[in-house]
Order: sequence, then C-alpha cells, then structure tokens
Amino acid sequence: MKCQDFMLTDPPRLEQSQTIEKAIKTLIDSKLSALPVVDGSGRLVGLFSARELFGRILPAAVKLGSLVPDLAFMDEPLKHTKGDLDRISRDPVGQHIEKNPQVAHPDTTMMEALLLLYRGRSVLPVVEKGTNRLVGVTWRLHALAKIMESNSDAR
Repeated sequence: MKCQDFMLTDPPRLEQSQTIEKAIKTLIDSKLSALPVVDGSGRLVGLFSARELFGRILPAAVKLGSLVPDLAFMDEPLKHTKGDLDRISRDPVGQHIEKNPQVAHPDTTMMEALLLLYRGRSVLPVVEKGTNRLVGVTWRLHALAKIMESNSDAR
C-alpha cells in the first residue's frame, strides 16, 4: 500500500499570510495537531503545529521540564499565556512554522510513512516529487484507521 492509497486528499491547509488566530481556529476545527502551510501555488512551505505554538507561548520555566518539578509558584499562568497568545494572534502564520518538515510522496510505502509517524511526526504532508505541491496528508489515527479497515477487508 502506498501513501496515495490512504492519504486524505484535499486536506485542510493554511496560507502563509493567514493570521495565527485564523490558524488556531482551523487547527481546532480540523482536529489535527498540525496543518500544512502552502504558498500561492499550493507548494508546501512548512507545517504549523500546536506543539510549535505551545513552544511560543509557554513560559520558559515550564519548558525546563524536570529542572523545575513543581510549577505551583506560577501565579495565574493562563492569564500570562493568553496574553502571549494575544500578542502573536495577528502575526502571519508563515512566521511561526516548521520549515522543511519531513514529507512523504504519493508513492511512499505505508510502512515508510508509519515509521515517520512513529518517529514523532504527528501529521505527515504528502507532496508531489519535484514540485513540492501538497496533494494530501496522513496522521497517526488516520493511518491506524486505514490499517484496521484493510485488516477487516482481508477477513
């Protein structure tokens, strides 16, 4: 099985000029953790993810991990985090993307795509070779559903 057999074609996507506010709404509506960002020709330029967004708005002390095991000292963290989010909400999404994300191609095998998903990629853009034009996406739960469907078809 190849990516072209199990990818979502015509996936939700963002344009570089859209605002962070609009991007967040699209992320929430799509129920995906990341969305491809394309240029005016539909070529992939990056990936906008909730993870990347959290990295921009979480206080530095929170991101220290086990170095600060108790965050109870942080007074009203959501108020400050919301303020940080408000400060970037009008920024173009193109300023807050992962550039050159890992991608698959329509002829990438499902096993290769699953390995990329396993290694940490939550959403995997599928692009045409040569043009880098976005033709689809797959993500962990989508791939798992396709595996389950193929197993029930084989019975």
